Amino acid sequence: MKKASLAMKLQSYITEKREFTLKELYQEFGEYKEHSVRARLYETDEYQEKRIIKTENGSYALCGVELEALIEKVDTREHLYTLTNAKVTYDLLLNDLPYSTNANRGGNRDLTDYPLITPEDFSSMITQIENSFYTKQNY
Repeated sequence: MKKASLAMKLQSYITEKREFTLKELYQEFGEYKEHSVRARLYETDEYQEKRIIKTENGSYALCGVELEALIEKVDTREHLYTLTNAKVTYDLLLNDLPYSTNANRGGNRDLTDYPLITPEDFSSMITQIENSFYTKQNY
């Protein structure tokens, strides 16, 4: 009987777990070198119309064609690169960007104690986000 390859073992493990971290993979497949596990992980990414999405540093989720929504609470400015390079196209991306408005400040109001984006930052973000939308050209 043929022994299951690392890629096949990863597919089975990922399909069962659906959410996992690299540390968990390294522990589960300790008999293999870490760089081999990572390499097979990225190959597994193309497994039957399913995608492995990096949800945060070292954490991943398996998403399939049935995925209707992926909700992440992140700082858009810090997470945008990961989001736009997730090999997934979206029908809708909703970002609550911290922009400056008169409603946030004025009189005795000072409602924003966090860094705000500039028009230049916004322009750069929109350019990156545009590439993540579903179109007939990128599907």
